[in-house]
Amino acid sequence: MTIKMALPCFCAIALAVSIASSAEQRDPTKPLIGSVSVSDTKPKTKRPKQVLTAIITRGKKRYAIIEGDTYRVGDTYRGSRIMKIYQGSVLISSANGSRRLTLIPQIKSK
Repeated sequence: MTIKMALPCFCAIALAVSIASSAEQRDPTKPLIGSVSVSDTKPKTKRPKQVLTAIITRGKKRYAIIEGDTYRVGDTYRGSRIMKIYQGSVLISSANGSRRLTLIPQIKSK
């Protein structure tokens, strides 16, 4: 076989292999079997629980770290006002009443 004849044969074989392998791959943009509505694909998100991560004391001032953000007395957090920052908790108040966020959840004894 001459080089002139071998090159077209090689190209034809390479093309055939390429076409065969692409037939086996699934199109990632093609929908799966059946229809999926957009509402089914959205994750159901709950409002995360209010998490008091830390309390920082600098001199006589205290700051509360709630869900990664820093607050001080008088600031507003999720529609509630920061009323008091204690050593291990924060008192917040809203139209629905007052609530205390604690650093360490209280352990219930049996």
